[in-house]
Amino acid sequence: MTTLEIETPATIFDMADMADAHTQIHWAIAKQMWSHGETHVLREDGKPICLFGIYPNDGWAEAWFSVRPECARHMRLIVRHGRLTLDAAPYPAIVTFCATDAGRRLARLCGFRFVEHWNNTELWQRDGRIIRREKRCGRSSQTAGEQPETPVGRSGAATG
Repeated sequence: MTTLEIETPATIFDMADMADAHTQIHWAIAKQMWSHGETHVLREDGKPICLFGIYPNDGWAEAWFSVRPECARHMRLIVRHGRLTLDAAPYPAIVTFCATDAGRRLARLCGFRFVEHWNNTELWQRDGRIIRREKRCGRSSQTAGEQPETPVGRSGAATG
């Protein structure tokens, strides 16, 4: 009988293992995400097979995930947990970056929608607030008198 467990936070060892932290930069990123964000790990018979987290940024957050092929048979549980976690997150906007077909599929199932191509990946967004490229890159684009961005609903029409 297979035992499935979801734990939060994931351990730093889960982060190193699942994030393929084989270089100093990858290890530094994994440690930063673990120490400053929210992490979850799905274990199958004690072995980590899915890692998921939310990393806060200035007024928004980035969701990230790392899955192994064994996750395919548990996709319903992973998506349910991901949606519940994202729904409960206190951030007005949550984005994720996808570079693979599997990543795009998981993002879509968790309620994200494609926004644009960005730095050899795709930017996907879960809710209706648009995060400008300048803000994602840490630069302010709002000038005096410029209005904040208008939330966009699922249909793409402004809902303000």
